[in-house]
Amino acid sequence: MVCGNGIIGKYSSYLFEKPKIVIGRVGAKCGNVHITSPKSWITDNALLVKEVPSEFDLDFLYLQLKNSNLRQFAKQSAQPVISKGTINDVELIVPSLSKQKDIVKSYKKFKKNLESLTSSQILMKEKILQLKSSILNHYLDPNTYSD
Repeated sequence: MVCGNGIIGKYSSYLFEKPKIVIGRVGAKCGNVHITSPKSWITDNALLVKEVPSEFDLDFLYLQLKNSNLRQFAKQSAQPVISKGTINDVELIVPSLSKQKDIVKSYKKFKKNLESLTSSQILMKEKILQLKSSILNHYLDPNTYSD
């Protein structure tokens, strides 16, 4: 099950066969944009992009909506809320489908490289902390200074 802020559970039945774009409609994270997995169930806390216009690639439209800072259109009350009417006039660029696919491909490659770099940094940090601990243990070990 997908709400406007992401996956919140799993069910054996589904409403939608194909991936859909959903936008958080209410709450602190309204304006968040997600693509569902195939065979999804979407709650009423999300706005659903029912049909992707033929001039858009699904992933490109997702990236554009995600980059549009939809949260800025939220009506501020006790609970921030976005309605279809408040985001209906968001302007989107529409390059050719081949250009959209190139942009998505470049973005995915960049994201993969960034994730790899982040993983490498975490591993490097762990190794540095292990080395630090090893050095401290060696120099703070009373046996190191025995004659």
